Amino acid sequence: AAAASAAGAAAEAAAAAGAVACGLEAGCCFGFSAAAARTGFQLAHSVSWLAVPLGLLASICLTSSGFVLQTRGFKQGPALVVCTTAAAASIVAGESGIVGLGNLSVQSCACPLQLGSHNAYVRIQ
Repeated sequence: AAAASAAGAAAEAAAAAGAVACGLEAGCCFGFSAAAARTGFQLAHSVSWLAVPLGLLASICLTSSGFVLQTRGFKQGPALVVCTTAAAASIVAGESGIVGLGNLSVQSCACPLQLGSHNAYVRIQ
């Protein structure tokens, strides 16, 4: 009985690890999809207009791969685990791709912030 319990726990842990891996891979695909589209538009200015359709094609392929991987992860483990890891990986991959292109996602902004009954503006530069 103890061996069966240990085998069940090992199988459950393997499924959870597979779900995490699929979530991370899907998130990377989603993040790199955004970077590929952005790269295509930026290369159109300096290389050729053909970079735009190539960037969009790469973006479509990466997004499709991300959906396939995310669906595979949903079959292996809890949806919360898959979605959380996919979101985290997407943010990291997308931002690293955009920073790699030399663009910061936030140049400056003024955001209203509600602090209880007081209003404040936060300025990021």
